[in-house]
Amino acid sequence: MELRDKKLPIEASDSLRGCPVSAIKPFQVMLTPVYVFMKLNKKFISVKRPLDFFTEEEIKRYQTYETFFVPPFVDSLVPFSLSGRRVRALLEMAERVFEQGEMPPAPYELSDAVLQMIGPLWAEDTQIEPFFVAVFVAELCGGLRPNLISESREKDVDGFERAFLASAWATFVLLHLGYNDLNYLIHFREQAFLHYSKSSTAFHARFDESAEVVRAADKSLGDGFSVISGYSLFRSLSGRVAEKMASRLFRVKTDLVIPGSVPVSLFGERGIIDA
Repeated sequence: MELRDKKLPIEASDSLRGCPVSAIKPFQVMLTPVYVFMKLNKKFISVKRPLDFFTEEEIKRYQTYETFFVPPFVDSLVPFSLSGRRVRALLEMAERVFEQGEMPPAPYELSDAVLQMIGPLWAEDTQIEPFFVAVFVAELCGGLRPNLISESREKDVDGFERAFLASAWATFVLLHLGYNDLNYLIHFREQAFLHYSKSSTAFHARFDESAEVVRAADKSLGDGFSVISGYSLFRSLSGRVAEKMASRLFRVKTDLVIPGSVPVSLFGERGIIDA
């Protein structure tokens, strides 16, 4: 991902959001550009682009700056982040109820509740950009293991970015299909990441639904950054997963999408990269 604004003038300070350097965790994948203020030339300089991370040594080195800054673009991530937290809380609640020996929600009830939470993330005509799905999944499943992230990115930056987005997209599809076991979703996301980063061949010899989701997600992802028209796209694909996903998205399209909504985007004036 090629960031548009690698430097920002001091006048940008009115719109930038501050974040303590100490709040950033090592190997936490950044989902927005990160800047520091250079006092000498009075400019904000980008030190990390989205889908990059800080190592522990880098965080220590930047402690002298005290504050990182992120652009207003971060506001567009909030609905996806909040939805990810809410879905995670719901699935954790269902698991706690089960562990306590009480009657949890029926699977179809839980699946419907999740769909009502994530349906409004799609814009009209079931459009969405995969990058924002990755924001949702980062909150739902938490971070990937540091060694997986560092090894994959060190081997191939573009391959890492594709694997990160594709594994999130596949997990998002799986959630639409009614998979509501949080531990399984976390495990699936990691295995999908390994598959897409070519660090594992586990899905190659499998023909169950989760393996079909991995393949269908790869076909539907496109370049990984451009907007996806979900309902029409999955209708055009063959296979049981595509058929089920199209059915789910028909419900989203008719009942859950906010009329007139447009997809938030990485591109254009409100985004962070050039179209």
